[in-house]
Amino acid sequence: MESYSKNIKMSYSKYVRHKECGHRYYLENIIKAKDFIPSIHAYFGDAIHDSLRKGIEYKLDEGERIDNFTYMFKKSVMDNMKDYPEYHQLDEFVSQGISILKLIPTERLSEKYVFIGAEELIVEPMYGNYSFVGFIDLILKEKSTNKYVIIDWKTSTLPWDVEEKKKDKIFMSQMMFYKYFYSSKKNIPFDNIECKYVVLNRIKGITQKDEYGSIQNVTIETEPSLIEEVLEDLAKTTRDIFIKKTFIKAKLEKRKESCKYCPFKDNYKLCNNVQNQKVDLMST
Repeated sequence: MESYSKNIKMSYSKYVRHKECGHRYYLENIIKAKDFIPSIHAYFGDAIHDSLRKGIEYKLDEGERIDNFTYMFKKSVMDNMKDYPEYHQLDEFVSQGISILKLIPTERLSEKYVFIGAEELIVEPMYGNYSFVGFIDLILKEKSTNKYVIIDWKTSTLPWDVEEKKKDKIFMSQMMFYKYFYSSKKNIPFDNIECKYVVLNRIKGITQKDEYGSIQNVTIETEPSLIEEVLEDLAKTTRDIFIKKTFIKAKLEKRKESCKYCPFKDNYKLCNNVQNQKVDLMST
């Protein structure tokens, strides 16, 4: 059940899950119905993130970063996925991870940037007793311009179609939230903060036969008007969750694409035909 302490916490993950499907949010966050389904993609992303963070924060060399990734990833998959088909992809994923890490010489970042923080927690007030909570993957400060750079690592199977990706306002809002609330936390002017996704692709090209590993730097446009727009939607979604307590199914909002990867899509008892799941959270 959601926390109803004096400080009620809202995050990007809650925002995006509710925007994708309010009913799935209800199942996962309110009644805790989600069964844990191990994912080789999630373990891969966690191991890559951890290796990059340690590489930058502790100045690990390439070999040490690769060793950290290989150990963490193999352990997670071997401990949790031996009975799943994806287990047989372990060696291929390891090779892809090593290729990615070789493309990011973290030890050279100090030539251009000052390291500010990794996995930095932000807990900033929104309004009343509501706060936004998030973790920023990496924060650097460029030596030549003194500008802060907020970076979010994204692991992907194939390279992004960047123009198409940028049309997804919900997805792109993550960086706008981080920019706004980090600016608020540190009292840094908007103009002095840049935001980018660094996309770590397992496959270089468009087929599984292409070479492993490619990197994309995707700078996010974060004009004040755009940030104001997504903050208004964040406030609306927060009200829907905590005040209106309304959780509408994606397919009723013409967003059936959200159903594709939903773990409840074939569970009639949980994903039933009730059009609008509305509950009193205090009684859940």
